Amino acid sequence: MTEVEKLWADFEKIGIEQVRRNLAGHVYGEERSKAALGWIDHQASKSESLDRASVIALAREANDLAREAIEAAREANRVASDSATSSRAANELARAANSRVAMAEASSDQRTRTSNRIAALALITAIAAAIISIIQTIHGWKIG
Repeated sequence: MTEVEKLWADFEKIGIEQVRRNLAGHVYGEERSKAALGWIDHQASKSESLDRASVIALAREANDLAREAIEAAREANRVASDSATSSRAANELARAANSRVAMAEASSDQRTRTSNRIAALALITAIAAAIISIIQTIHGWKIG
């Protein structure tokens, strides 16, 4: 292990904050100060690398989530489209049923009017027969 590696190991043990305090307090000599500054730069570089790696990992995760969200939105659109198609078909069936009901009602109304006319004619005929029967009885007429 080189002298610089040994110093860096010592710096690692006491931590970056203490190394900075020691530099500020001029605790280290010239060589040790150079090694401390190099070690601090190295730590910052490692930290930036970790930060970049974290950012990249988060960005990849965000992209994956966005892809999943897009796929979910596409599926929701497919479901909505299918639902709209089903709704249009149901509306067409309802219109056709309403049309048939209207036709049946019109036909039923016509049949009802015809039945009422026949019933009225039957009633008139029965009344006429009753009147004729009364007249025959009163006058003693016999038909037939």
